[in-house]
Amino acid sequence: MHFAFLMRKHSLGEDCKAAMRLLSYVFTALLTIAVQDILIIGTAMAQELPPPQSHWDYHLGQGLRLGDSGLTLGGYASARYEILHDRKPQFTLSALSFFLSWDTGTRVRFFSELKFEDVTVIKGPQAFTRRSNSFEIERLYADVYLSEIATLRVGKFLTPIGRWNLIHADPLVWTTSRPLITSQSFAPNTTGGMLYGSLSPLGKDLDYSVYLEVTDDPDAIHSEGPFSEVAGVHVATHWGLAEWGVSYAHFVREAERNREQHLVGADFFWTHDRLEVTGEFLYRVGKDTGEGNEWGLFLQGVAPLTTKLFAVGRYEFFDPRGPFSGMHLWVVGLAFRPLSPLVMRAEYNLAHENSARVPQGFSASVALLF
Repeated sequence: MHFAFLMRKHSLGEDCKAAMRLLSYVFTALLTIAVQDILIIGTAMAQELPPPQSHWDYHLGQGLRLGDSGLTLGGYASARYEILHDRKPQFTLSALSFFLSWDTGTRVRFFSELKFEDVTVIKGPQAFTRRSNSFEIERLYADVYLSEIATLRVGKFLTPIGRWNLIHADPLVWTTSRPLITSQSFAPNTTGGMLYGSLSPLGKDLDYSVYLEVTDDPDAIHSEGPFSEVAGVHVATHWGLAEWGVSYAHFVREAERNREQHLVGADFFWTHDRLEVTGEFLYRVGKDTGEGNEWGLFLQGVAPLTTKLFAVGRYEFFDPRGPFSGMHLWVVGLAFRPLSPLVMRAEYNLAHENSARVPQGFSASVALLF
């Protein structure tokens, strides 16, 4: 599938400002639609509905629901301790993330995620360090329900490439470390529009996402600057006990003289009797293939040892563009889930042909979805 880009950056500053104004107009229009629908529904049903409830309802892992306002607060926190080769031991606040969702009771819903991550608290036996950081706008979007098969998402959202990037929150994954191909080969976030939903061709459910970037990341401090003009598609379906997906993306890698890039990928997830196997493959090629391509994969398995303790193993191969050769990485560890929203993990990473100097060693972490 080939996508024609709607915007070209003749003047980056002016185009970004225009795109941001467009997004703000869209958000304002969506908010207006939501408010109008709320007023219409409220006027029509005011005498039939019971009085609004003022109580707050909280469930661990599901957040705090603010009465009948439609607002829900939640998030997650995680911390890790590392003893890596040739580095001092360190304790890090991995992430502190806050969710705010608003179910307007109409066809428009809003969601935002603010994230504070990777702040080193202790490094070495006596050193105390503090790194200046700020909240990152991880997600900020509005969903507009169009029909039973299509929903429009506008704003900043997670790029739908593979599975890991969409469920990467620390309490939802089995390892402290993240596979290299899910963090190096594409931008984890996209700012623009996405159409997604489910179809049923030939009696099989088919989930799809089609997306397009229309502006740079509004969070300039944490912007994924080298990737721009992104357009892509991801489709997934169930076959047997597994879910299978394929991805395609077309973007510009600004760090490589604005050369266009094509990315293709495949992913799968299989589970049976609490056993899990998941894997992803990515291949990225530039317009000038003479400079070499980038590709990689990972395969991860999870097996229960007791009702709450799990063994985890992962193999990765990553061959980046540039001077580094392909590397092999193994991860073995344990994950303990005393509660569904809480996970405690310990793992050891070992790399072979590690010319890119990927960190190796022991790490432990704890993560809580609240």
